[in-house]
Amino acid sequence: MAYLQRTNPDLLPAPVAALPAAKARPAWLWGAIGALVVLAPLGLLASGTAWGEWNPADPEDWPLPFVPEGLRALGGLWAAPLPDYTVPFLGEGTVAQALGYVGSAVAGVALLALIGLGIGRLLARAEDRAKSAP
Repeated sequence: MAYLQRTNPDLLPAPVAALPAAKARPAWLWGAIGALVVLAPLGLLASGTAWGEWNPADPEDWPLPFVPEGLRALGGLWAAPLPDYTVPFLGEGTVAQALGYVGSAVAGVALLALIGLGIGRLLARAEDRAKSAP
């Protein structure tokens, strides 16, 4: 809104109130994220595969009647760090699978949190530079 008011004052003639400062995230939000991470092993009870986790090399697993050529060509380009949600040194079994699921969830949440924090810091620096520029 502030951008529109600056660039086209006729469009938004009334002053736009300043946005309040960012508030700390509520504790319940972090608790909810933690609960979702802990509940990740419930995926072990589901039948079939998760959406998008199809293997193009396995015709029974692939939902389309054909495999696109581009996907077939790029199929071996990337190897998952925790393939099939398993941690190699834990071995096999239901407990190892559950720990692999939770470990994958924790790693994914941590990675996304780090990316979000990094982007937030970059945006904050850019905003500080813009404020200090004459």
